[in-house]
Amino acid sequence: MEPDPPSATSGPGQKSWVISAIIVAIIAAGGFFAFRYLPFGDRGNPIDSIAVLPFQNRNADADSEYLSNGLAESLIYRLSQLSDLKVSPTSTVFRYQGAEIDPVKVGNELGVSAVLSGRIVQHGDSITISADLVDVKNNRLLWGEQYDRKMSELLETQREIAKEIVENLKLKVAPD
Repeated sequence: MEPDPPSATSGPGQKSWVISAIIVAIIAAGGFFAFRYLPFGDRGNPIDSIAVLPFQNRNADADSEYLSNGLAESLIYRLSQLSDLKVSPTSTVFRYQGAEIDPVKVGNELGVSAVLSGRIVQHGDSITISADLVDVKNNRLLWGEQYDRKMSELLETQREIAKEIVENLKLKVAPD
């Protein structure tokens, strides 16, 4: 009796292909879980602290100065409600008011992970607010936005800015 010829669906070549596929699947799954749960890259440096600098008043009038200070204070208060986020107090950050700042330098001086800076320009009944959130360690813009609104919408815009920052920070503060 002669032995059966090897079939096309089984044999040493087929078995090694299946084993290779299983190994690749295990490596891929391991890579996914390592990326998702182990601290490296951006995940290794979560944003755990922030300084909200006084917004630069690009107008020369006192009313705009009041608005820029009020916006920064409002954002500080709103962000301080995040339990996993250390927020520099107004007494610490307002010493930078009116100064040309380098967010990375200021962030290092204050010992924070991120710095929020911004500008306000008022034209009649309209206001333009620009905000930038910078990752201090990597000198990288995490988020930036410009808002063109009516003065009557200022409080709503403050809430909108704070909400967007909080949503962006929640990804960094609590990835789950």
